Amino acid sequence: MKLFKHPIVCVAEEEKENYRDLGAEVVTHPNEVTGLGRLRQWILDHFKARVIFQCNDDVRSLYCVVGFRPRKIVDPEAIERIILNAANICDGLGISCFSFSPFQDDVRKFRPQKPFSLTRLEGAMLGIIGRKLKYDPNVSQFDDVDLSLECCLKERFCWQDSRFAAEHNFITKGGGNTISRGLENTKRELQYMKRKWGPYLGVGYGKEVISLKVKVERNQDLDV
Repeated sequence: MKLFKHPIVCVAEEEKENYRDLGAEVVTHPNEVTGLGRLRQWILDHFKARVIFQCNDDVRSLYCVVGFRPRKIVDPEAIERIILNAANICDGLGISCFSFSPFQDDVRKFRPQKPFSLTRLEGAMLGIIGRKLKYDPNVSQFDDVDLSLECCLKERFCWQDSRFAAEHNFITKGGGNTISRGLENTKRELQYMKRKWGPYLGVGYGKEVISLKVKVERNQDLDV
């Protein structure tokens, strides 16, 4: 499904032939560039536009989660307007990063009294203005959490338009960043992030999920 008018698809050199008939511009990165932190930073380093919007390849649509039922948006013109609106707000605020909600089509988690969030980013669809901030090459899975903390540290906040959410499948789908997953890799990465961020990053373990929390101020945590 084509969600953007003029997308640029970035894939590893060894995968180029698989995308030959895609019908979009394909740019390759070196095979050794693996892990989301390194890949996203490679994109920022090699594309010169001031505003870079990165979208995961498993995103199928954009949901509007305002109201009793989610509404699916697939029109490229509408999606472009939503992205540009978020980018303009972010630029007007003088900050670097913007994204959308992580809750997909779950309207129960949308708070009408809080349509925007200022301390979290969602990596499935994420925009960066300028090059003030950089991705950590040591973070392969939780790059959006790490970048959220960088935003809070260096710019005090980021911009998330919680009225919209990407429809995607980032856990069960194969390929892409699955090479970076696995129990031992996840454990090492979380240990590294805890050393880096100390008490400002909380890590909770459930039966099937790992929950991370960014501590934004004393006695107030925000799930990411």
